[in-house]
Amino acid sequence: MNFSWIEILGFAGGIIYTLFEILQLRAMWIVALITSTSYAVIFYNQGIYAQMGLQIYFVIMSFYGIWQWTLRRRNYKKSFEQRRLGSTVSETVKESSVIYCIPTGKHIALGAVILCLLTAALYVFIVFFSKLFSQSQDPYPFWDALATALSILGTYWLSKSYLYQWWLWIAADIIMTAIFSIQYIGGQNGMILSVILYVYYIISAFYGVVHWKKSGVRI
Repeated sequence: MNFSWIEILGFAGGIIYTLFEILQLRAMWIVALITSTSYAVIFYNQGIYAQMGLQIYFVIMSFYGIWQWTLRRRNYKKSFEQRRLGSTVSETVKESSVIYCIPTGKHIALGAVILCLLTAALYVFIVFFSKLFSQSQDPYPFWDALATALSILGTYWLSKSYLYQWWLWIAADIIMTAIFSIQYIGGQNGMILSVILYVYYIISAFYGVVHWKKSGVRI
């Protein structure tokens, strides 16, 4: 089995990225820049164009995520210091590596609407792009569009430290695992690494839900 250096780089970056995401380390966004660039090339070569475009979105959101996480942690520490005056709260809580929020019902409803609109728009884009600008057709335009829409919303919710972002990633990763598995069975070279990586993503996302709720601080 032959793997290109860019496939190996994307695979390694994806492993590190997910570990950093679970621990909520800001270095995760730096790793995202490297991983996203690698997978943009891989997805283009496989004709999965919505996912290719998603990687460009990830690059932009990496800068936004660093800013949001830095700001949120700074505000949390200020708020904690004010609440801690005269209390017996331990220093360990203050230094917790995980801070998360629960989106309101309004945010969830808005997210559902955005998800539907994004999926429809991406589906049209994929079909249009495939016919006019590429020699190969996207084999799964709807599922590619849905997984991409879930990932776009999931990344935004991640930048906001919403706990429910993990469930969006679980859904997106299940779809992509199925797509990669079908392509691997069909003889696409290099897809086995992507199958393994996305199965790892699914397992890590379930663990992420548990870890954030157990070890994190809700704000």
